[in-house]
Amino acid sequence: MKTSEIRKLNPSGKMTMVSGNNDIVFDNGVVIKSESSREKTKTWNKLRRMGFEQHYNFSTDEFNGISQSKNPFNFKIISRQ
Repeated sequence: MKTSEIRKLNPSGKMTMVSGNNDIVFDNGVVIKSESSREKTKTWNKLRRMGFEQHYNFSTDEFNGISQSKNPFNFKIISRQ
C-alpha cells in the first residue's frame, strides 16, 4: 500500500494488528486490509515509520502475573510427608 493511499484513508489514533486475518485497525475505525500476512507486515512497518503508534495488550494473564509479582524471591516449598 502506498503512502498516498494510507493518507486518503485518514487513519488516526493507535493501530492494532488483528490476529486471524490480515487487517490493521485504527482507533477511529479505519481498517486497512492486506492480501497476505507478508503485505500486512510491510504495511505495518510503513505505518510505524509514518509515526503511528500501536496498542499494547497488557491485559493478558502473562502480564498480570508479571506485574503483580512484587518479590520474585518470595516462595514456599511444598513437600510431601
